[in-house]
Amino acid sequence: MSTKLVVSFDGLELTNLVQIVSSRNIDEVVLVNTANNFNSFTATQRSAITTVRSSLPQSTSLTLALANENSIDIDSELYDFLRSTNLSFYNDPGLQSFSNSFVLESESVVNNEIVGENLSTFDTQNIFNNSLYQEDGPLILGNNFGIKPTLKLTNPGFVDDLNGSVKVNISAASFANILSKNTPEPDSDQSLNISEFNNLIVESDNGGPTTQPNRGKNFF
Repeated sequence: MSTKLVVSFDGLELTNLVQIVSSRNIDEVVLVNTANNFNSFTATQRSAITTVRSSLPQSTSLTLALANENSIDIDSELYDFLRSTNLSFYNDPGLQSFSNSFVLESESVVNNEIVGENLSTFDTQNIFNNSLYQEDGPLILGNNFGIKPTLKLTNPGFVDDLNGSVKVNISAASFANILSKNTPEPDSDQSLNISEFNNLIVESDNGGPTTQPNRGKNFF
């Protein structure tokens, strides 16, 4: 089973993160934040994520997760960033894949560096015991951690379920506009790229959810 390291954004920026990942044979770094904080990422912070990701060992992946929310009214700049960098959200509501993993808590950080031997084991029995290091106070995981989140889109230029890792919620009018633009381009260039049909939720223009489209990537 793969070994994961669960961190906040502040943890991701610690100076020796990549060294710890290599020395502890970490297979995956899971970057956790709240919906509001993800949306508030500046261009500098997004660039920092890209830099750390490219510095990780080739065998180590970087994924995202919400601390304790199951949806996010996603900012268009963040959504475009996630798609363009091919970032996904980690899905494992049962937490089985975290049984051999670590969480970066405050006790593991000294002088802006991670003390490898102080890394805490991820608690799969009580999710609230996982408290991530942040400069302004711990980020505590909750029951929605690992659940496939729903991204609520407002007038997007494209619809993408980020490699099947999220659900997307879009209005009927916006969906019709996306369909009118969709062409048989490579997946990365399509205005509509959904790998699992039930990841797309189309809201009627008067309020309620109306349809989940037919199976397949081409919704015509």
